[in-house]
Amino acid sequence: MTPLTEVGTSALLDSQSNTDVGGRPEIMATHQKRRRRSSIRRGEAAGAILDAASELFAKKGYAATSILDIAAAAGVARPTVFTAVGAKPVIFRAVLEVAVAGEAPGVPVAELPWLREVLLESDQERMLRMYAHNIRLIGERISDLYWAAECGAGSDEDVREVFRVVEGDRLAVGRYVAAALAALAPLRGPYDATSAADVLNTVVSPASWRALVRGAGWTPDRFEEWTGESVCRLLLIDH
Repeated sequence: MTPLTEVGTSALLDSQSNTDVGGRPEIMATHQKRRRRSSIRRGEAAGAILDAASELFAKKGYAATSILDIAAAAGVARPTVFTAVGAKPVIFRAVLEVAVAGEAPGVPVAELPWLREVLLESDQERMLRMYAHNIRLIGERISDLYWAAECGAGSDEDVREVFRVVEGDRLAVGRYVAAALAALAPLRGPYDATSAADVLNTVVSPASWRALVRGAGWTPDRFEEWTGESVCRLLLIDH
């Protein structure tokens, strides 16, 4: 018998695979999906999983998104989701951290490059407008995810813990900026660093973004201009 060539072996295996599934559409689809999954390299799996999970959590919410959903959207097998990233709460937290930190995931909040740049600003108005600009960028990435976390926190203990950490980091950013702002010069009226942080964390927030951009149809540019102008008028004496 003539030995099979490498090409011939591949063709035979493909032929046998097609024969094994019997031409049934639903099984053929599963077969093709498995073959597509193999094209994702091991080192790329985590990124594909986080990207897919981010879209699903934002669209469907936490509870309605399953590991199978994430695996299918990422083009990987279900076990790969666990080995490459982790269980669903771990994935959710990682997705939120990436959305908040942008290009610097895993960096402690106090060391975020954009925040350090804001805190080093010597002009109060520029500091507040830089802050509004960066929160706008974060809002574009995190608004729907933040909403999913806030909603899920009411019924899921794992999500509640994730939301507690993310919300704690968000409030800490406002406190850092308010303290730096008050250190440059006195603030308007009754405001000190503590009450100024309350203003920043209320006006320039994911909730404001969702209400004005998602709800009222504002553009991101308009949101940034409004939040920047609002906090300047509230907190600065000479504005």
